[in-house]
Amino acid sequence: MVRSVPARAAAAAAFYELDTAQRDLRIAIETITAVDDSPAARRAVADFQALSGRIDSASQRYIEAVDAHDLDRDDLEASVAAHARTELTRAKDDLGNVKRELDRFGDSLGPLLGKAETQLARLAPAVERARQGLLAASNALDAVRESGLKADDLAARLAALGPELTRMNQGAGQHGVPQTLERAERVAREAGAIRAEAERLPERAAEIDRRLVSLRTRAEALTTRAGQVDPVLSELRRRFTAACWQDLQHVPDQAAENVRQAEQKLREARVARDEQRWPDATSLLSTVRALLNTTDESVSAA
Repeated sequence: MVRSVPARAAAAAAFYELDTAQRDLRIAIETITAVDDSPAARRAVADFQALSGRIDSASQRYIEAVDAHDLDRDDLEASVAAHARTELTRAKDDLGNVKRELDRFGDSLGPLLGKAETQLARLAPAVERARQGLLAASNALDAVRESGLKADDLAARLAALGPELTRMNQGAGQHGVPQTLERAERVAREAGAIRAEAERLPERAAEIDRRLVSLRTRAEALTTRAGQVDPVLSELRRRFTAACWQDLQHVPDQAAENVRQAEQKLREARVARDEQRWPDATSLLSTVRALLNTTDESVSAA
């Protein structure tokens, strides 16, 4: 009686190694496809599917060789055992060849897999940073409101991030890893900007208050200075030719008009500040400053 148990054991070991390698590689492919939709990733998926077909064929030949003969029978004929040993050895060789092909394919996936694993490693921390950023922005807004400032525009921007948080919580499985990672990073940036603006808001309000007072004082001073232009022009007319003072004729009227407009814009800026429309107040104060600068130059020229 000739036994073929060693050949069967060797083929079984080859089958197990191939099956384990295939399962590990399938996990790698799933990792790549969860992150990467590039042409290279799609080719890798197609190549793995083709390779899986060859693995299935080799595995099927091994199973058929094992099932063809009962090698544990005591009355197994030598010719049958020899045939079984030949088939099992061939199956083992087939499995080994496919295993080596699978290993080479796995090695070729290194760059794609590394990129995918890097993105996956970034995902959880990025989502957590976004959540913490939203919490910090919310807390900053609460602190601002407790100080008496409304910050309605910041609150609206924060509320607009609510759907993004919902999508992040639904997970990358539903929305994709790259999309979720990009969303988390965008939410973190916007939440950080909202928090920073909220924290600066009390100082911004105080700065607008200071500018209101300063520009009001400057407008009053320019009103006084503009009133002195007419006597200066009278002296110029008396002592010099028209060529020396003619281009200054318009200064008193223009200065008075500029100051009038500046005072109107100051009143509008005060209203905007009281209503906490900070961008409007800032823009109006910039207009006032420009008007007063122009007036100051023309009066100084006279």
